[in-house]
Amino acid sequence: MWPPHYTNPGYKAAVLFPRHLLVSPKDRRVVIVESLLCPTLFRETLAKALFQHFEVTSLLFAPSHLVTLCTLGVDTALVLDVGYQEAVLIPVYEVRTCFVTTLERAKKAEEGNAPPPPPDVPYSEGGLPSFNIPGTIREQAFEVLFQQDDDGNSIPTMILDSILKCSIDMRRPLAENILLIGGTAMAPGFKARLLAELKHLVLTPKYSSKIALQTFKFHTPPAKDNYVAWLGGN
Repeated sequence: MWPPHYTNPGYKAAVLFPRHLLVSPKDRRVVIVESLLCPTLFRETLAKALFQHFEVTSLLFAPSHLVTLCTLGVDTALVLDVGYQEAVLIPVYEVRTCFVTTLERAKKAEEGNAPPPPPDVPYSEGGLPSFNIPGTIREQAFEVLFQQDDDGNSIPTMILDSILKCSIDMRRPLAENILLIGGTAMAPGFKARLLAELKHLVLTPKYSSKIALQTFKFHTPPAKDNYVAWLGGN
């Protein structure tokens, strides 16, 4: 559990400038790359601390899904941010915000005919004695992202449902301009599995009569997925 002052925006700013950036905040313009779901109270508290305590010259709050497109030079994309605690999907159309196993192996596991698991691997952290991570855990840890919950929702269905909520003329450009960001999206095999799931779902009765899309394309960002949004804010 973090101490209360660790989660205070003013404390974070007080530590950031002298300890990490090594610059005077009065001489700099500040750009905050944030999630669209960032609480208003946090945003207002941070702005108050930066203006009143650090006396910054200017402050801009930029949505992470939007500034990410600056790294690609495009104005339309379906941006999926898969982080540690949540996944946020935002369609951006003309600059307006409006190790994962394969699908085949996952289907066999659901049918009770699971193929042989990958080998166990040793893991050590912070000089502690190493321990083995079973191959089944290595392979199935990410299945929770693709298995539908009681409401029929998952990462792939979130993409298709978002496309369906857009106007018809926007659907194909968004489906052909999908951008994955966030640390979880860096898992080996994540993009290939997501593409396979999308192609499978559009053929199911739930989507085949609603969406006439067969092609889904993914952008390759110029930086690692977990910090490409920060690069776009520069």
